[in-house]
Amino acid sequence: MAKPLTATRHFHVMRTLRQELRLKEPGAFVPTVNELKKRFNASQATISQALSTLQDEGLIRRPDGRSRLVVSEMPPKAAQRVVLVRPSWSSPDYDALQRAMVTDCTRRGWQLEVDASHSEMHELELNRAIGNRDAGILMTSMVNIPDHLMNVLRRPNRPVVTVIQVPDDPEISGVGTDNIAIGRMAIEHLMSQGHEQILTVISEPRAQSIVQRAQGARDEMLIQGQTHADDLILNCRIRHGEDSIAMTYESFCEFLISPKRPKITAVFCVAWTGALAVMKALKDVGNWRVPDDVSLVTYAGESLIIPYLNPPLTALQTNVNDYAHNVLDLIEGQLDDPTTPAKKIALPCQIVQRESVIAKSQSNHPQGI
Repeated sequence: MAKPLTATRHFHVMRTLRQELRLKEPGAFVPTVNELKKRFNASQATISQALSTLQDEGLIRRPDGRSRLVVSEMPPKAAQRVVLVRPSWSSPDYDALQRAMVTDCTRRGWQLEVDASHSEMHELELNRAIGNRDAGILMTSMVNIPDHLMNVLRRPNRPVVTVIQVPDDPEISGVGTDNIAIGRMAIEHLMSQGHEQILTVISEPRAQSIVQRAQGARDEMLIQGQTHADDLILNCRIRHGEDSIAMTYESFCEFLISPKRPKITAVFCVAWTGALAVMKALKDVGNWRVPDDVSLVTYAGESLIIPYLNPPLTALQTNVNDYAHNVLDLIEGQLDDPTTPAKKIALPCQIVQRESVIAKSQSNHPQGI
């Protein structure tokens, strides 16, 4: 089996030289091939390949008529070059995490480039998207990852860390959230306010993280003695590519007008997009409001939009800066030691209390709507 690129000798030589040469003055001479061969105990082909990569990056150049390589007049200052591969569509979650990664890369002296050239996972050629960068970060969407991409992720040429939807595969590195805990914490918080008739709304296409949040909520309902927990789950059955907010709105409206539905005093939305739909449906169907008639908790993800809604929503939130920091730490560890096994990090979430939850006793409908 071929070595991953990061385990090759020329990659090690290239990284070492890049870190040293980026600190030198423009025009400074690069050590000769013979000097580098002796220093690294490497072949001429290895040294030449490393130098060629640094020339392609623009760090070093060969002046016209000169035999020696020199540091470029305006060399790139990045110690590492990382590419963020993300879908082409806009997403508050993706955008917030991207901004945090840019900030953390700047602090580290790294360069973060963005490739948003694909809209569907099956279109993505990951090795081509990573190109000659040192490592990649892959934002996976709420769909099953195709087999060809899973094969690349198991044995990437360069370090790759997945985020958002982390594949459940021991050979693939990723940083995500503890989704079972998210569902349980949401129910725990609502029950601490006296709510027992709590509806869980599944408002996104089926994905591991979505299923786990709903599972955590169901588990906590059962632990708290709710024998009809399965009746208090609304699966809006959103398919990939559909407008999740619009489809959740339609499904929740149908639920509210159903004569056989259970009464509810609170709702947990497994995604913040569903919370937007739930608030509008409550008002449109029964002129019910959050939190006066129904309390609402949602998972906020990496989005920063939740505090600006009316009312601001109580939410399970991830510290987006911690998220970015863990991703880049994982990449750095794999760059420093290519033999490091794949690793997964499940970040904790905090519940941030805002105005969308009140005690059941304070509700206009303590017996439920």
